Amino acid sequence: MCGRYRLKDPRQASLAFLPGTVPELAAPRWNVAPAQSMPVIRSQDRRPCLVSMRWGLVPFYERRKEKPLVLINARAETALAKPAFRQSVASRRCAILADGFYEWRRTDSQTKQPYFIGLRDDVPFAFAGIFEEEDASGPGGFCILTTTPNDLVCRIHDRMPVILDPATAEKWIAGDSLSEADFTAMTRPFPAAEMAAWPVSLLVNSPRNDLAECSVPVASFPAE
Repeated sequence: MCGRYRLKDPRQASLAFLPGTVPELAAPRWNVAPAQSMPVIRSQDRRPCLVSMRWGLVPFYERRKEKPLVLINARAETALAKPAFRQSVASRRCAILADGFYEWRRTDSQTKQPYFIGLRDDVPFAFAGIFEEEDASGPGGFCILTTTPNDLVCRIHDRMPVILDPATAEKWIAGDSLSEADFTAMTRPFPAAEMAAWPVSLLVNSPRNDLAECSVPVASFPAE
């Protein structure tokens, strides 16, 4: 599961995925949590555009309920078949700007150590996401697709978000339907050799702590 992430430079991230734009975005975010609104890129009128969207997708069959189910992640392996996600995968795909995410590694029955995970060269990327539109029947929102972990992330957690580079993101958010083969290829684990991870402080455990210190290393990644 991906339940927290970082976007320390929204401007740099948006320019990486939408070259030539001059975005006006919010302040840096160090500890993004579900239910918060964040910048995503989606297709409108067959053109990519940057919008703010809430993290948490309410499936269409839940939208009129007083307390609807809100989903923050979707498993890529089953998203094409699940009623909650199938229509969004076909026509409502988005790229969620980020430059790192957090996962927790269980060290014993009582303790979980948080880790920050990002690209080795510390450049922005995007999560593969899907979304629902806001309308009279209920709120809109996005969720992050997850996949099996690569050789780095598997030492921390049994899932990882689907990560897109700018070229892949352009195809992902296009309004055209994806073939099953294309969908499978685009949702494979990102190469471990291009990623880095390190333990961070327990500050990140609380979403109230939206601080740069959340992603500062407290030690190096332990040897295997």
